[in-house]
Amino acid sequence: YTWPAVWKACQNLLDVKKDFAWINRIFELTIKSGSVNELLFNNMRGFLPPQYLQKKLKTKEDVHQLTVHDLPPEWTCNVKIRRKRKGNRKSHPPRQTNAFQNARSKAQTK
Repeated sequence: YTWPAVWKACQNLLDVKKDFAWINRIFELTIKSGSVNELLFNNMRGFLPPQYLQKKLKTKEDVHQLTVHDLPPEWTCNVKIRRKRKGNRKSHPPRQTNAFQNARSKAQTK
């Protein structure tokens, strides 16, 4: 949780225009650490100007439409990222444990 806290502090304490050199340095350290996960990417998108992220990502796409899966692998190499969901597939119900299944079958046989 360190990097999200750093970015939240930046958002609360720094001015994007006046403190740009600091913000750029923190950005470079963050991506170099490979620690950009969903939470951190959301914090960064909420604070940094979209044009800045577009330039860093070398894209013209709306950065608010991007996900962590669209980031360069070196930005996310040290974090676990949830897999992309495919299409509109509904999620599966939670798997039942063997203990639950055993109790259920015993109840049905009585």
